[in-house]
Amino acid sequence: MGAIICSLVTIDTIRELYFISTAWGHETTWHDILYIVRKVLAILGWILLTWYVANKCLEKNGRKQ
Repeated sequence: MGAIICSLVTIDTIRELYFISTAWGHETTWHDILYIVRKVLAILGWILLTWYVANKCLEKNGRKQ
């Protein structure tokens, strides 16, 4: 379930970042730059969270890699 939510959030975020990046150079403000940084950090956070939960589940089930 977490992977599905993570992928949906990531796809939506990438779409938003694409629209902002296509407007790059057209009166880009600090607000836009901070928004991009926040979205990229959100993607990394979801990836790390999913990786951490997956590893904990594998350890709990005795299938540590």
